[in-house]
Amino acid sequence: MMANETVGRAPIVIAPFANERAREWPLENFHEFIRCGLKDGYDFVVSGMRGQRPLANVLVRSFPADRVRNACGATTWREMQTLLRQAPFVVANNSGIGHLAADLGQWVLCVFSGSHSWVEWMPRGPKVVTLARMPACAPCERERCPNDRDCMINLRGSFAYAEMTAIIRDYSKKTRGQGTVHQAVQVMTANISPGVTQ
Repeated sequence: MMANETVGRAPIVIAPFANERAREWPLENFHEFIRCGLKDGYDFVVSGMRGQRPLANVLVRSFPADRVRNACGATTWREMQTLLRQAPFVVANNSGIGHLAADLGQWVLCVFSGSHSWVEWMPRGPKVVTLARMPACAPCERERCPNDRDCMINLRGSFAYAEMTAIIRDYSKKTRGQGTVHQAVQVMTANISPGVTQ
């Protein structure tokens, strides 16, 4: 997609935080994801609570301020729902924002930690893509990972971006000209990699 095709479009919503560190995709991976999207002409807004604003600043500070905005603690609940409804898609961990966006019927990329079973806890909705890298130790249900969160660190941002945009592109081709799509589409992409032991 070229930049001129995205002029005037609402930003992609990035929700990089969760209530457990083990469930958070590293900021470096979100950074790589955003970098890929900027090349395709997308803008981004980072969501979160006021207390998460300093960490979000770390994520956004190397990007142009008019392209990537830190909205942590700066939106009301109603404003956040509007952002989600307008976004081309939402990128989140297994967190409240991901589940809310799925409930709203939006495209959601949920990057799922190996700490929990993605089959049981992933967001449910008509346009949800769940990426889960499940090593041998998963699901561990631990708050602290003895393997340095291998399941999250090694799920690259560029891989996630390519998967998400390819799925949306293919979906659009298949549904173009068909009017309203009544059948729910649940896409689950797992990059399974054994070799990490408990």
